[in-house]
Amino acid sequence: MKLKALEAFSCIEEEDLYKLQYDLKSNQGLVLQKLIDDKIKAIENQKRQFCAVCGTDLKGKDNTLTLLFGPDDFRRKGSFCEIDCMEYFVNSHIKKLPGTAQNTSSSVSQNGAKTTIGAGNQETSSMS
Repeated sequence: MKLKALEAFSCIEEEDLYKLQYDLKSNQGLVLQKLIDDKIKAIENQKRQFCAVCGTDLKGKDNTLTLLFGPDDFRRKGSFCEIDCMEYFVNSHIKKLPGTAQNTSSSVSQNGAKTTIGAGNQETSSMS
């Protein structure tokens, strides 16, 4: 069951609410910001369950591809079972968006190798 923000606050114990209030007033919300940042990072690092193109189940597969794309303030993530699914997705979705020829920034990772495609379609690879 997923909770909305208002429902989540109603579930928080009184002591924790006072701690959050103190953090927001005295620390400009640094502790709360760190908690939210950590949760978002954990969500972003989760492997997607299905291929974005063909719908293949990715839970048991080791060799999957992940594509991060979009502007810096609104990143999107797609996972793919094979390189042909990723190529199809890029050719049919990303290249057709207005303004993507100059402003596209995306990364592809497979087995620890990460490829970033930036402005001008320059590609760089690194092992992480």
